Amino acid sequence: MNNPFIRELLDKYFRGETTLEEEKTLREFFSRDVADPDLKPYQELFSFFQIEQLQQPSEGLEERFFEQLSKRETSEPKRPEAILRTLRPWLVRAAMVAFLLIGSWWIYTRNEMNPATETAAIDWSKYEPETPEEALRITKEALGKASRHLNKGTSMAMEEMNLMGEMGKVLH
Repeated sequence: MNNPFIRELLDKYFRGETTLEEEKTLREFFSRDVADPDLKPYQELFSFFQIEQLQQPSEGLEERFFEQLSKRETSEPKRPEAILRTLRPWLVRAAMVAFLLIGSWWIYTRNEMNPATETAAIDWSKYEPETPEEALRITKEALGKASRHLNKGTSMAMEEMNLMGEMGKVLH
């Protein structure tokens, strides 16, 4: 078999797209002596797989495993972590129910202690301007006040920017 075919099979193998027959072809190819030095590492890889495939568990492994498992289950009492792990979902649910009950009780008793009082309706008509000139004066005062606050913020920002510029000059 030629190397381009083997390289193509290797690419398919590492993408996980080979069939069982193609994998058998690769194992047979790498079981012989490979002349191409670029393919030597793959020969070691496939020979490792072949050796590991031939490994068998020792006699009585299953029996010893199940024997030790049964000893551990009968001799060891359950640890607190294991008990908590099994009870955790129920503890979380119980905590949520307790939280909801306490919260409901607290809201209920708080409302009983401070009964809601009816608030009187505000008569806004006494705050309405009588004439258009008065409305213009109130609007100018409100806009002037907003302008003064905005200008104050702008001047503070400019002062900070100048200070930053001076710090930049000192650091350079």
